[in-house]
Amino acid sequence: MVKKLLMQAFKKAQEEAKNDTPNGQAKHIAKLMSEKYNSPITQKSMMRYYDGESTPKSDLQNALSKYLGYGNYEDFIRDNKISNTYKFPYKGIIGLVGVLFIAVFLYFNIDLQKKECMVWSEDHYKRAECTINSVSISYSEDLVNNFKKVKLDPTMTFFENGEPLYWYSKINGKVEFFNMGGKHPENGKKLYKAEQNIIRKYILKE
Repeated sequence: MVKKLLMQAFKKAQEEAKNDTPNGQAKHIAKLMSEKYNSPITQKSMMRYYDGESTPKSDLQNALSKYLGYGNYEDFIRDNKISNTYKFPYKGIIGLVGVLFIAVFLYFNIDLQKKECMVWSEDHYKRAECTINSVSISYSEDLVNNFKKVKLDPTMTFFENGEPLYWYSKINGKVEFFNMGGKHPENGKKLYKAEQNIIRKYILKE
């Protein structure tokens, strides 16, 4: 803090004496200290303080503080500690977070617009616009054209060469049938082959 006191004193002396050299400023300060602030000091000693070779004593610290408009050195320390207290830039951080949020939102929104998506509609998939808030998934031409939820009846053919032609899902006691394997379009659970026991129980009612 003493170094700051000296720097401010020399800066003020530069303005008052219209002198850009430290020696000239030291001369101006030394004269004022002796004549106005009752703290005799030589130009040479002021230069030693300026160069950091020595530290001014408390009476000179008080005199320099008064020269700068403070009551004493303690007042200088107190006021400068307050002015130097770091203030966390909340507004700047909040603004930066806001900009980043907008940038991320725009990035994903643009990225989604480049993709094709689809949504489940009652018993089939259909092409749909990709949006952040929708339940759309990546577009699959095979699923859109072929994957269906079907209603089976006893007149239909359920097997070919011994292999099931349908898949099923049972949720909360409700059985749903589909013409392809994979995952349930609404809950993502695995679909299972509709074996003979499933057909007999839920379709043929045996």
